[in-house]
Amino acid sequence: MTFLCFTSIYAQCEKGSLYDNLFFTNGICEKDFIVEFLSFGKNPLINVQNEVKNEFKGKIKRLPNSSVAFLYNGTRYYISVDNKCDLSKISKGDSIRVKIVFFEDIRQPHKYENYFALIKKITLYSPAPALEDIYTKENP
Repeated sequence: MTFLCFTSIYAQCEKGSLYDNLFFTNGICEKDFIVEFLSFGKNPLINVQNEVKNEFKGKIKRLPNSSVAFLYNGTRYYISVDNKCDLSKISKGDSIRVKIVFFEDIRQPHKYENYFALIKKITLYSPAPALEDIYTKENP
């Protein structure tokens, strides 16, 4: 599958939602974001009805097992993450770069308002400061 639409947003001062300014080519849009990692957990799609799962499986090879919670412009998101993504070196508070693929003809099962999104790649952008860097004897 070739992704023809690629937009990069690196500045955290950008205001808006992940779903703003999406431009689709052949039903796909791919964007990069810098976000604050919060946690990862079970993909809620595992519990949706079979007909919804079948719709996703037609567009992606395997239904993701996990999702990632993160902050972007002060809003919390919980988005499915590709099974190939390595989350082992990421900690709460880290700045990470996520590559997200949006599917124009599939809606998120929760309220069906937003496009289905899948995190295809995660890279550490900046680790969270260590506690010893934050709390010093001079600044308790």
